[in-house]
Amino acid sequence: MKIGHFIDHITAFIVVLVPLSSSLSQNYHTPTCSTVSSKRHLFIFGLAGNVGSKIAQECILSSYFDSVVGTVRACNTGTQFGLGIPLEEHNRAEIQGFLSNATHVLVTIPPIPIQADDDKKKMNITYQNIILDNQNDDGKEYSKYIRPGTWVGFVSTTGVYGDHAGGWVNESSDTRALVGSKVKAFLDHEEQWQQRATEGDFDMFIFRCAGLYSSSASALHTVYWNIRKHGQEVGIPSAAEAVTEATVESFTSRIHIDDVARAIISSMNMHMSYIENQGSLPSTNSAQVYNLADDEPAPRSQVMAYARDILASNQDLDEILNYREQSLERNGSSNMRSSERSRRRSRENKKVQNTKMKEDLLPDRKLIFPTYREGLTFILKDSIPFKKPL
Repeated sequence: MKIGHFIDHITAFIVVLVPLSSSLSQNYHTPTCSTVSSKRHLFIFGLAGNVGSKIAQECILSSYFDSVVGTVRACNTGTQFGLGIPLEEHNRAEIQGFLSNATHVLVTIPPIPIQADDDKKKMNITYQNIILDNQNDDGKEYSKYIRPGTWVGFVSTTGVYGDHAGGWVNESSDTRALVGSKVKAFLDHEEQWQQRATEGDFDMFIFRCAGLYSSSASALHTVYWNIRKHGQEVGIPSAAEAVTEATVESFTSRIHIDDVARAIISSMNMHMSYIENQGSLPSTNSAQVYNLADDEPAPRSQVMAYARDILASNQDLDEILNYREQSLERNGSSNMRSSERSRRRSRENKKVQNTKMKEDLLPDRKLIFPTYREGLTFILKDSIPFKKPL
């Protein structure tokens, strides 16, 4: 989500009621209010983003929380979720009230660029933490209103590990993010939130996500666009499709957004269950860090090839291509957003280990979509973008 100054963009807060995603409703269910003894209130910074909206959907439809409230860019943004109740715009006192009442706070807003050099190769960009860098009239920024013992989650990226020459990385691995890059800003934000957690005595959880894909953004979409742009037929590899990698393949990791939502909600649930039974978590000076990734890192070209293969048997290609073309016309900035990711893919090579996530956050130790194959197949067969045009 591209946001400039905090006061200009986070202009409304909504309580949303939304339809449950088909994959989560079929494969995963969180506890209902009948299993909860105390009031639970979730506040999401970035409610309309991919992760924020997915988690809001599941939490409300499962009745896991008594309220779900979050920030959106504009008053009408919430309509995409279904029924929304807009609150007063530009009213920081409202945020303070919700934060001071929240049992869980999720931060999904990424570092925001506030200054960039014309020569992008210089990576001369300054990033802002629009939550922690903005003080109220009383001199406090928003973390100061979070109660001690509150669950606070920050959605980060596995990009902070940088290049590990094709080796495996876990939560204890060195972070090698390049100075001036967006992933370095993510790492800086992790450290800022950890410091605030120590000062405010709330419980901090950092979720480093591998490459996210979903029904609205995946390898299938990329292949469709290459077909449309270059006039290639499905299933016929071509240099013009621009899906090949370097001679020496780099491994990348990814995860379906439904599995991200499942892991984060599980963390929320376990935290509250522990608090209800034990009173508080053991004292610690560091945040809990989790890598969120699927079971099979793979070269990007391998994933693209699989997407082409399953497209070859699709009978609705014209409709899909029309959808993709309209989507690109409405979202022309997607290529700009992916430029840094493309540069990172060319110079970084690592495999993200997900053992801690599966052992701590998934009771059955299984993902809904353990590899890109299951995820892409589900998207092609069952998700809205491939069945209905805009």
